[in-house]
This record gives sequence, C-alpha cells and structure tokens, in this order.
Amino acid sequence: MTFQNYGLRIKNKRKEYNLTQNELATKVGISRSYISDIETGRLIPSGKIILKLNKILPIFLDVDDVNNRNIKKEA
Repeated sequence: MTFQNYGLRIKNKRKEYNLTQNELATKVGISRSYISDIETGRLIPSGKIILKLNKILPIFLDVDDVNNRNIKKEA
C-alpha cells in the first residue's frame, strides 16, 4: 500500500469527523498545507505527526485497544 492510500484514509476520516484541513492542522500543530500534502501523498509525515493524527483520527492503530488486549492476555 502506498502512502497516498494512507493520505486518502486520513482525508476520509477527517471528513467523517467533520473537520476542515485547517481545524485538523490546528489540533495537530502543523500547517493546513502540510495536511493537504499528507492527504495527497506528496509528503510522508514523521512518526510523531502520525501519532498526533492518530490521537485525533484513529486510523492507523488504536493504542488503548492494543494495551487493553495485552493486559487481558497477561491476566
């Protein structure tokens, strides 16, 4: 899967949450144009930005869900 596909997933999830690019950018702490570049696949965000995006738009990994599964397995 190319990152352009991930960018499309981010765009679709952003729209699902009724956020503009500007609103999402403000929440993440990056520029609106950076969000646009991510959504179109022109830029690949750093891991830090991906984690910030994922907290707002759970796309890549639900960290709390993973942690809960690990806790259940250990119990």
